[in-house]
Amino acid sequence: MQCTIKPLWPHQFWWGFFLALEKDKKICYNTDMQNINTNQQVETASLKKSRKKIVVIIILLLLSFVGIIALVAMILFPFVRILSGAAQTTVSPKYAVIEEAIKVSNNVDYISPSIAFDDSFASAAISWDQDNDNGDAAIFLRSSNDGKIWSDWYETILFYKNNQTRYGEILFFPASSRYIQVKAAPDEHAPKDITIQKITINIFPETKIPLTAKIINSLAGKFKIIQALAQTAGTDVKIIPRAEWGANEDWRFCTSWDASKDTCAAKSPDPKWLPEIYPVKKFIIHHTAGDSHNKIDPKEAIRNVYRWHAIIIEGGWGDIGYNYIIDQQGNIYEGRFGGDGVQSGHTFNGPYCKRIGTAGQDATPCGVSKGDVEIGYQMNAGTVGIAVLGNFNTEVANEKVKAAIAKLINLKSQTAQINTNDTADWNVPIKVKSPDGMEPGIVESAIRDSGALLTGKNLSFDFDFTDPAKPLAVIHGLPTIISHRDVDRTSCPGDNFYPQLEEIRRLAINPTTEYEAKFESSTLPAAMYVSKADSGEIKIRNTGSRSWLKADVDLRIFDNGRKPSLFKDGPWNDPAGKFSFAEAEVKPQELASFKVPLLAPQYAGMYKHEFALFKTTDNTEIFGSAFDREMRVDETHQGEFVSSSLRAAVKTVWRPTMKLTFKNTGFATWSKNTVLEIYDPTGTPGAFKSKTQNGYTASKLGATIKSGENAVFTLKLTPPQTPGTYKQIFKLKDGDKEIWLGRSEVSIMTRVDK
Repeated sequence: MQCTIKPLWPHQFWWGFFLALEKDKKICYNTDMQNINTNQQVETASLKKSRKKIVVIIILLLLSFVGIIALVAMILFPFVRILSGAAQTTVSPKYAVIEEAIKVSNNVDYISPSIAFDDSFASAAISWDQDNDNGDAAIFLRSSNDGKIWSDWYETILFYKNNQTRYGEILFFPASSRYIQVKAAPDEHAPKDITIQKITINIFPETKIPLTAKIINSLAGKFKIIQALAQTAGTDVKIIPRAEWGANEDWRFCTSWDASKDTCAAKSPDPKWLPEIYPVKKFIIHHTAGDSHNKIDPKEAIRNVYRWHAIIIEGGWGDIGYNYIIDQQGNIYEGRFGGDGVQSGHTFNGPYCKRIGTAGQDATPCGVSKGDVEIGYQMNAGTVGIAVLGNFNTEVANEKVKAAIAKLINLKSQTAQINTNDTADWNVPIKVKSPDGMEPGIVESAIRDSGALLTGKNLSFDFDFTDPAKPLAVIHGLPTIISHRDVDRTSCPGDNFYPQLEEIRRLAINPTTEYEAKFESSTLPAAMYVSKADSGEIKIRNTGSRSWLKADVDLRIFDNGRKPSLFKDGPWNDPAGKFSFAEAEVKPQELASFKVPLLAPQYAGMYKHEFALFKTTDNTEIFGSAFDREMRVDETHQGEFVSSSLRAAVKTVWRPTMKLTFKNTGFATWSKNTVLEIYDPTGTPGAFKSKTQNGYTASKLGATIKSGENAVFTLKLTPPQTPGTYKQIFKLKDGDKEIWLGRSEVSIMTRVDK
């Protein structure tokens, strides 16, 4: 048998090359025909197997290619407008009107019949007319999908008012609602009779999403991690642009709306709502209210708010009234067109009408040509309005929402170069329309009168007329981060959210988790004596992701309201202490120990300490580290009243003996010169006299009383000769120092009879 190296045939070479088969093959020739046939059969079987492998590999390559295309599509998904919801079918709102005049009073609420709509909806808004300015009616809505089982009543936020007409903010309801009811009640702040009429309910039919969009949305849900990475690339604050949530930019230029065709009938070359830019001074937080658990797509919800503001309210403003909107997942959406500092329409005070020559204000249309002065407080100027899709009267803001608000404010406050801890005066422009030639003094008087209508929580203000053409309302003491209710008569952003504002303010200082801390324990004394020193240890846990070095972090102590501490001791390096921890390094989840020396102030009383950790590099407060403690400071000379042996009633002819017992509860020993003084309520010496009476002094102790011991004063008394009820007030004095008896007054009442 002879063996040689035989080259492959062309077809064999091609298959072999594609599959990385051998480049050549050894074939042994044998004159035996049986061996030749066997080799041919083996070769044929090998080729069949190779072809099957090729088919499998080609299929796998095609599937991989399709997968890569799908992966790229999902990464680009948020930036493709057709996938963002912008191309979804928009359905125009439908409305119903209750024309009848309705009177609500302190004892009578109004509830409308149920109103049915052909289209299902998950959001609605309401407007109404009011005949006077006796406060504002509280308007509630509820919905149902069958007219039998109803949602809760949701109070609409009074969003805007212009003369007689009031507009509530859009509310969100359970999905697939078809029925709605209205309830009206008087203003709880000023419950007066109110007549309302022309109640207009606008529903926003649920968006019809095409099948292809549903499929794409379903696929997108499987790539949330990839989406999140793509969205947050390059920045920790991702703001979803208007184009992505589907803002129809034509609406900003629309001057006339054709409701029958649901389209703009006429446009202007310039925006209907011209942008005005002001330096940012305040951040005002809102909620939209309604059902927090509805299933409406946040982008659809924002488009509905946009339509309500841009097209419907007051004939359409031309844009959405918020600067930013945040959903329950913490996604941040761009609102009003124009960028940072553009004046929006989220907080209103006015316009009010001052009728010259009449008392008070009036809600009826202002007639400047008739001599009236129209006044509006421009609280949207220099403010950033942030609305959260949710109802914080029924829910508490979740961590995603709080983090999103804080990160957004942190970013925008840095851009505006303002301090989020500031409470500086806020100059609010006042927009005034008055008749030509009206004396400035009359206009100024009208503005001052309108100040009575400025409402808000603890709102303190005055006026600045330095430039008569640009009067200002100067509002005092408001923090940089406030809520709608701080500047207007409203419950917005909800009773549950309002207490969370302080947390938002602290979180906005440091919205990252790199530096975070949590108070763990304290051995500080609960009480100290005046001018005496003491100390304790505070332990705080590092809950952030970064280790602390001594040079990185310090503990600072303040008096109530972040004022300089009254407990500053000699070893303090700073009025706030600036104490370093004892450890060389504090890693995440480890405890930092701070030794704190204190020197009590010279006056007794209750004091409140505020503690917080700060980064030494930039003096910013570490999130979560703040806590407070109350401490009692006692006098060294301190006691308490124990008992009196004097009867509740005596006769004028009696000479009763009274024993008064006091306990020394202080730090110092009472000297033998300690005296008992007795006063009556007018501040003159007491009406009961003792044999040893000398002015106010009724008795002298005569012995030293140590801490914990009782002092007994025994007096032979002569009652006053005029029958009546007498009050005796007791004081103890050791030299020129009054002994604190634990309360502002120690006294007894005694009746004197004939």
